[in-house]
Amino acid sequence: MKKTIPDGAKRAEKRLIAEALGDVCVEDMRPFSFVEGSGFEKAAQAFINVGAKHGKVEARDVLPGRNTIASIVSERAELARKRLRDELRTQPFLAASTDIWTEEKTSTPFSTVNVSYIREDWTLCSRVVGTKAMPESHTGVNIFRTTRQALEAVDCWKEDGEHIRYVTDNASNNKVAFQNRGRGWQSCFCHNLNLVMIQVMGSTPAVAELIDQGKRLVRFAKKTSVNSLLKSADPNGRGLKASVPTRWNSEWTMLESLRHSWPALQSLPGVADRDEVVRLLEPIDKRELDAVVDVLSFFNSASERLSASHQPTGFLVPLVLENAKRHLEPAPTDTQLGRQLKESLLQHVTGPKYGGKVGLEQYLALALHPRYRRLQQVNIDDTMRGEVERAMKQEVELAFLRRMAERPSEVASERRSTASATLPGPSSAPSTSTATPDFSLDLESMADDEEDDPEVVVDSGNARELAKAAAERECATYFLDKSGKDVKSGAELLKYWKNKASSLPCLSEVARKLHGVPASSAKAERTFSQAGRVIENRRARLHPRKVDDLLLATDNADLLK
Repeated sequence: MKKTIPDGAKRAEKRLIAEALGDVCVEDMRPFSFVEGSGFEKAAQAFINVGAKHGKVEARDVLPGRNTIASIVSERAELARKRLRDELRTQPFLAASTDIWTEEKTSTPFSTVNVSYIREDWTLCSRVVGTKAMPESHTGVNIFRTTRQALEAVDCWKEDGEHIRYVTDNASNNKVAFQNRGRGWQSCFCHNLNLVMIQVMGSTPAVAELIDQGKRLVRFAKKTSVNSLLKSADPNGRGLKASVPTRWNSEWTMLESLRHSWPALQSLPGVADRDEVVRLLEPIDKRELDAVVDVLSFFNSASERLSASHQPTGFLVPLVLENAKRHLEPAPTDTQLGRQLKESLLQHVTGPKYGGKVGLEQYLALALHPRYRRLQQVNIDDTMRGEVERAMKQEVELAFLRRMAERPSEVASERRSTASATLPGPSSAPSTSTATPDFSLDLESMADDEEDDPEVVVDSGNARELAKAAAERECATYFLDKSGKDVKSGAELLKYWKNKASSLPCLSEVARKLHGVPASSAKAERTFSQAGRVIENRRARLHPRKVDDLLLATDNADLLK
């Protein structure tokens, strides 16, 4: 029976518990926020339940030792692995990303492997599947071997590897490891963008000087009471933000926080070191600060969108390129530095480090977004459009043959149910921009094919012809469909293809395959911050297997519910 504490006694009981938890922070040096975690809440409820069942008991009689806790964590991780195996072995397509990081306490290198995929219910999943110590040299052979071992541990490796697309940063050893494996290798577009921004910002002297000036001011504000006063005076508690050397957008965040706090820095009361604040502000040109923040804001937003891990991002890559070109067009109101920064960014974004890496797979993913299916939003030539059209049909043909081999009766049933379907005539197709020609589809002859289609007998003799007919039919139907013109969010995109799974079974399989490939390997990199919480000073001797257990169980906690 659930019991409640009377209102009169609740305040006193909460105070008693708060004092006990305060003692935990004092005596065991735990962070104050540890009481806010869902895991701690479950543990507290377990304590209460034991007390309610047995009455007053001594805590030392029921509290486990550290070895027991370590065993429980390993059990949780093994359960997560089992459920991962059950889920991953049925996935027809995966994207795998990996990154190597070094634990600073012991200088032990670790490799983390993450997989992304779209489940049968059209939920996009991104999961850590393994973290392994990697003391050996980081050659392409060793990187691939370690990645393969992590995939094999959760039963998502197939001998041919054709179902896996690899996404990593541009390190030459990663290219050697994955370029000719499985469905090939794709560079991380967040990493590509990061390289562009670091190069441009570092090679533009006025921007580099502005960043240095901002850093000096932030350091001073954090060493004194200035930043605390800024936070207290701001309605949202915002102050100045420090930058970190490895991410360009942290420098944008610093500059944006400086712009936000500019009025307060000039007039904030109670600042003991007012003269020093004025001295540090004096060399900063506010108009140029505004210009730099405004120019870079687009790329900060683009990085955030490209690094999302639970919604499709691959189709965004060419859109980011096109929108960057528009964003970087000169404007009459540009300052001298703003204009210079735009020119340099345009040259580098459209160059080999970003624009040069946008290829067929990204344009095909964009064509499989119903809102952008006609590729009118991107500036590509007719050759690339033709390649995208051919690639889409080839992918549908392969999907048809794969489904026919695995589920012949289901495919035959689908063919019978669509044999009498009539496609709209050519006049119903949306008009095509003359500047951006649309895919050429012979809709009339395809409609005739459908009308005369006999009841299907699936055998090796007519398999190829059936696959080609399926590709023509499904692509034509997709390009005439108007139901997806308002699709915007990633969730809506997945819902669209989920709803098309019965009417466009092969094309929806292609969409599932391509939209499951992320634009970046950011999820594998984000594990670093998780690892920083797992391997702290008191855990510096943690066995690599325990590191793997903790990170895997943490990232896949939803599988343990």
